[in-house]
Amino acid sequence: MKPHFDALRGRLDPADIIPVSKAMTHAVHQLNLAMSHVMVDRVPALGPLQLVTLATPSLPTGVLAVVKSPQRIHLIEWLYLASTPPRNIYLFSQALADLIVRGQRQAMQLTEFDLLTCFLPISIAEHHASRNPVCYIS
Repeated sequence: MKPHFDALRGRLDPADIIPVSKAMTHAVHQLNLAMSHVMVDRVPALGPLQLVTLATPSLPTGVLAVVKSPQRIHLIEWLYLASTPPRNIYLFSQALADLIVRGQRQAMQLTEFDLLTCFLPISIAEHHASRNPVCYIS
């Protein structure tokens, strides 16, 4: 962006006409390329992520993690739902489903892999008793 700052230096009137140079055009092109590509890898090559959901008091909370061993868990990113629900009646199962979708999207953006495992804060009995299960356990 240096060519743009150089062109603005010394200009006092905002109405001044500034000619666009090739360097300025090239800088904008480079900026567009940088914005369209991921320039920084946020997650090292740890493999597929797992989503752990927690039954927090108002809405469920999630965390994307990589479990290396029972003693080593890499927490990658916390996931929250909006503090104001999208509808008046927001069932816990629907909130879990929304959190899983958010986790899947974020995992795909970070690693290009879908979630490996999803841990849910419901018992197996609740899962089997539900007519609309949140997800199928394989």
